[in-house]
Amino acid sequence: MMTVNSAKNSAKRKMPKGKPFEKGDPRINRAGAPKRGQSWQETIKRITDMTREEAIAYVGASTKIGRHLKELSENMPIKDALVFATIIAYGRDPNARMFAALMDREEGKPNQPISGGDQPLKVFIEYADAKSTTPEATPGAVAHQEPAQEV
Repeated sequence: MMTVNSAKNSAKRKMPKGKPFEKGDPRINRAGAPKRGQSWQETIKRITDMTREEAIAYVGASTKIGRHLKELSENMPIKDALVFATIIAYGRDPNARMFAALMDREEGKPNQPISGGDQPLKVFIEYADAKSTTPEATPGAVAHQEPAQEV
């Protein structure tokens, strides 16, 4: 069931720019997602979980990267080295974005309260897979409703 607002929004939407896909289009990714262990996330995790010795063995002691890695303390995890390098870079060239990123990683992003001015904030929940917005019509929904609280 489509709500009135979503019907209005659908009518306003324009077709995306660009040419639609056709059969045999070379832009289609026929190979699918990367094989396990080849995604950026998995690659970065695998490398940053290495110790200095593991990383040197991986890249080769005589390579430029291997020579740089030899400057680290023995058995230092690469993650630790990256944190130190980031702190040193911040000390040499203070940067508000780098500082914010470090603090967000360390302490989490600060809470950003939502305010409705003088009016209490009302939150509505719409069940997308149900024909009704009432909890009774939704499988597994709890019929008990808490009284609205002002935020």
